[in-house]
Amino acid sequence: MTKSGSNQFHGCAYESYRSKVTTATPYFSKNYGCTPEKPCKPGLIRNIPGGSVGGPVLKNKIFFFGAFERRTDRSQTTVNRTIPTQTLLDGQIRYQRKAAAAARDGVAYGVITTGCGGMLEKLTLIPCDTVNPALIGSNGYLQQYRKYLNAPSGIVSCPSDCSNFQTFTFNAPNISNQNIYVSRFDFNLNSRNTVYVRGTLNNQASLGSPTFPDINNAVTTYDNSKGFAASWNSVLSPTVNNTFTAGLT
Repeated sequence: MTKSGSNQFHGCAYESYRSKVTTATPYFSKNYGCTPEKPCKPGLIRNIPGGSVGGPVLKNKIFFFGAFERRTDRSQTTVNRTIPTQTLLDGQIRYQRKAAAAARDGVAYGVITTGCGGMLEKLTLIPCDTVNPALIGSNGYLQQYRKYLNAPSGIVSCPSDCSNFQTFTFNAPNISNQNIYVSRFDFNLNSRNTVYVRGTLNNQASLGSPTFPDINNAVTTYDNSKGFAASWNSVLSPTVNNTFTAGLT
């Protein structure tokens, strides 16, 4: 449903603003020892200005109406990523011991031994199996995640099993810009027939979350959807009215 113009010029303007003062702290973030450097509360700044105008092109015959609205969101999204534990980065593969064994001697995790006769050999059935140094070790692939163990931009926490991996939580920027345009023209053909045509355009760009706070690989998605509609209203008799509408989106 879109407004139409009339024989008088009318218009409006508005502005809606929301700051991060009213944003709640996510439940799963508030117990991580929040600091100004590691805020648990995602920020949200939303600005929605807009306006419309309508009036006659030719009095009693042709009318126009146009509207515009812009929405900008500057917020943050709580993102969880899985990173290796300190022990895995040091080359140890651990396993979680049963609750009874851990309670008995106070050791929650055991170490999977490698090499000939080790536990890893029995698990994989590969003779003298050991860890791949290209993956685990001082020069392994996983070393790129070591910097996140004490990164000021996030918080490290432990899920139910932290044998080899743990959770890195950070607030990722969430940026969205949207412009919406609406236009409509009405035509009074005669006292019994009226026609209108309408067009809408949505331009939106949204920035997703990066893999990690120091990696600039967030993907921007675009929405450039359009819609067109036309309608013919005809009064066939005092008791019969016919409306034909066609649209394309």
